[in-house]
Amino acid sequence: MAQEKYQIQWLRSGETALPALDFLFVFGVEAELQVLGTTEKWSVAPTQLLVLARSAELRLRVPAAAAGYLFGFDEEFFSTDALNKGLLLGNDLFRHAPVLVRSLADRWEEVILLLRLLDQEQASGTPNAEVVRSLARVLLLKLEDTTTGPADRTSDANYALYLRFQEMLSKHYNHLHGTEGYAGALGVSPRQLNQATRSAAGKSPCDFASDRVMAEAKRLLVHSAASVKEVSFALGFADPNYFSRVFKKHTRQSPEQYRRQEA
Repeated sequence: MAQEKYQIQWLRSGETALPALDFLFVFGVEAELQVLGTTEKWSVAPTQLLVLARSAELRLRVPAAAAGYLFGFDEEFFSTDALNKGLLLGNDLFRHAPVLVRSLADRWEEVILLLRLLDQEQASGTPNAEVVRSLARVLLLKLEDTTTGPADRTSDANYALYLRFQEMLSKHYNHLHGTEGYAGALGVSPRQLNQATRSAAGKSPCDFASDRVMAEAKRLLVHSAASVKEVSFALGFADPNYFSRVFKKHTRQSPEQYRRQEA
């Protein structure tokens, strides 16, 4: 499991620290999600889907007598070909990351069947990663918003630019931090890129980049032994003090405080 970068687990009552995976789906459970260190909370009902993107800082609370499924994977594990990469980048489920709650009442039986197949594959002791990817692909297609799927927006220039930006962000977030850098790499003006991301997802390129960098910073602080200085260098900050100021502005805690709190 440590090498395959995916996970499926049965959720029971209690508090669960969510695994450090890029994309997580919570199904069939009455639960409360909280961003650690803040008062932000979301509630999910048994017939709803909870989608989380790059969410190492989140914790799930499941009440007594409740249960459900959690399935998650890393982008690197899933995006092994152009088909999977396009499905991931263009999927409506992730346009409102990091949190989306959606009703599953009309497709619940199909979803549960796929989750059980994933669970059986993992329980076999020697799970086949390609089988897991194939089942995950079908699951994403089943979950995708049928009224505004990616095929409906292929002629939208803003959306096409947004997808190119998201792909570049996933590869270069650790050294490109601002709108100008991404716009230059994509061969467009900062204004064009800003218009594209706001039109597609309601956020600026700078906000997307900042959220991605901070999510990775939190992941490294909690799940690695790297020093704050090493984390800052890994994320493209030449000055660790500047990194600490940016981190504190984003989280209202210093990196050291955040690490101690989450230890």
